[in-house]
Amino acid sequence: MKWVSTWALFAAAMVPLSGACTPARVWAQATPLAATTAAAAPPSRHDVWAIDGIAAWDVDVRMGVAIRLDTPPLYPSDSRTGLLWGAGVDAFLSQRLSLGLAYEHIDLGREDSGVLPQGTVRIERDLNSAWARLRIYPYRTEALGLFGALGLGLTWQSAQLDGSVWPRARPALVRSLRCEGAAGANVALRGEVAMDAALGDGGARLQLGGALEGYRLSDAVMAECAPGAGSASLLSLRLTLIYGTD
Repeated sequence: MKWVSTWALFAAAMVPLSGACTPARVWAQATPLAATTAAAAPPSRHDVWAIDGIAAWDVDVRMGVAIRLDTPPLYPSDSRTGLLWGAGVDAFLSQRLSLGLAYEHIDLGREDSGVLPQGTVRIERDLNSAWARLRIYPYRTEALGLFGALGLGLTWQSAQLDGSVWPRARPALVRSLRCEGAAGANVALRGEVAMDAALGDGGARLQLGGALEGYRLSDAVMAECAPGAGSASLLSLRLTLIYGTD
């Protein structure tokens, strides 16, 4: 090998003239240098993507806001923005790939009918979702990470209706309304990008990210109370506190 020959010649040149210049002595001086050079070689670029069992775990709690981008099917939105919170766990299959599960609650906003000939109603909506996601880190070090993620979820919607109704002929006979309804599971999809940064040396990280989300929701009346939200598109922003374990 060319590099071994080069080191051997260098080592031979360093042998004292008074000593015996034997092949064994030359190789003994060249071998440590060759071993040091090989050990200093950087790891293969493909090693960071290699899947070899679970390499580490992330556990997180998250808070943020969600904004409904489309229009509800029945009444105008009085508020399109709501809080979100949740928790999750992710398993790293390699340095750059992880699979995770999470639960999230979202306040989907509020709708107001305004004053109608026979009454007025206000509807407040919530979503509860269970998510599975794949995270892909194009860049990740101990101090900083950038990733994109795809999520598939099951989501359950619920609503609370408050209002008043009256006969059109006798509007003074006002009757108050209050009820709650919920619907069965539907499918949700999410695309996400985020950045996380280490908080000291204890394994904690802070993550800031955003996502576009689509929820396939029914607009049918729930529990003889309120109509469903209909399919919804959301923009969400999250601040997440993560604790990582090896």
